[in-house]
Amino acid sequence: MPSPSIPMRVPAHRPDRFDGLVAPAVALLVYAALHREGVAMAPDSWAYWEGALSIASGHGYTYFTGLPILSWPPLYSAYLAIAAALAGPTGGVLVAANAVLIGGQAVLWRHLALVLARDSSLSVGLAVGRAPALLVSLFVGLFVAVHQQVPFSQQLVYLLLPLFLLSVWRLATAEPPPPIPSAADAAAVALAVLLLLTHTSTIAFIVAGALPVAVAAWRAPARLATAAAIVGLPLLAWLGERAWLGQDSSHCVGLGVARFGPASYAVQLVDGLGRLLVPDRAGTTVVAAAVLALAGLVLAATARPARGLRFALAVSAVAAGVLFALFNLAWIFAGLGGRFLLFLPLLLVPQVGLVAGARRPAVASTLLLLAVLPQAYWAATWAFSQAPAAEALARAPMAYLPLDGIASRDYLTGPPVRRDGRLLVAPYHEPEIEGACR
Repeated sequence: MPSPSIPMRVPAHRPDRFDGLVAPAVALLVYAALHREGVAMAPDSWAYWEGALSIASGHGYTYFTGLPILSWPPLYSAYLAIAAALAGPTGGVLVAANAVLIGGQAVLWRHLALVLARDSSLSVGLAVGRAPALLVSLFVGLFVAVHQQVPFSQQLVYLLLPLFLLSVWRLATAEPPPPIPSAADAAAVALAVLLLLTHTSTIAFIVAGALPVAVAAWRAPARLATAAAIVGLPLLAWLGERAWLGQDSSHCVGLGVARFGPASYAVQLVDGLGRLLVPDRAGTTVVAAAVLALAGLVLAATARPARGLRFALAVSAVAAGVLFALFNLAWIFAGLGGRFLLFLPLLLVPQVGLVAGARRPAVASTLLLLAVLPQAYWAATWAFSQAPAAEALARAPMAYLPLDGIASRDYLTGPPVRRDGRLLVAPYHEPEIEGACR
């Protein structure tokens, strides 16, 4: 027996060193499998890629035709421009640049989930158990790769968003409140600016993040200034960017101009969340969305260490509400689903799983496994059902960019052709009309 004067040292259980590699490793492996020959391109994707290549070649934020890009803020294209300037204008460079964002997302969303849990007095890896934490890593890694296959600026948005929410969480929960101004205040404001310069819809996240900071002002009244800055400074930067690039009339805004009605958007919101969780089979999407929301609300109301879950629910509810309002007040071609709602599962599934795991690890592990299985199914089926690059190009030349495909200002229309050993692929050619409102 050990001497009473010499305390016994019990080895600490530290699964995080291994678990921390699971999310990014899975995300990168799945992303590579889904892009082993090239990348599918939407019209928006071409706008971002043309803008990136134009910036890299000194032509500004424009299409290859020279017309300005009016509907999208420039930060994602600026990021891609750095990759293109360093490595070239090929599809492989575009895929690699986005792979960096996907891997970073996996790291940061998992980190956010564990920080919220640990700061809520959940001892992740001990009280919660290893299986739920590992399944959260697996879910995050699969989810970010499976649902972001096509290049959109949301791939940068969802890298910045967990960093923004971490800074907001620290401001809202720090004891004692940090001095004002502090590094945390500056980080939250700077990240809010970057978000809004990446995609206009991120105003929903900025409002949702400012509210917890404003609520925390009862302990530190000067924090109201930070909450105001989180909303006000990004809007000023966004308005300045739009004036500089001539984007003032990029979208119709006002009552009655939305593409769909409020009831339709409400259905899209619920169904869109469900479609990110399960395949659409006879109402399963609505059931999945309802189960996730109900589980979160019940645990938030009954579980004692659920501060992080309540934060995730509040941010999710406010952001979803602001997005719903935005879609009803502007003409937006896309529906309210898909890439606009990825934050909901990324925030709620890990928190529900980890909070439930503190009470019933076996039940939580089962539920998390049920959340992981559809993501794994999609990853496997889509990876093995990809058409070869030649077939994809023949079917829809503008909708696919092979790894060795090159977009160039010198080749604007026509089928893919090999010229001087290079595969030239013409971009989607439907330039916006300057000053038009869509």
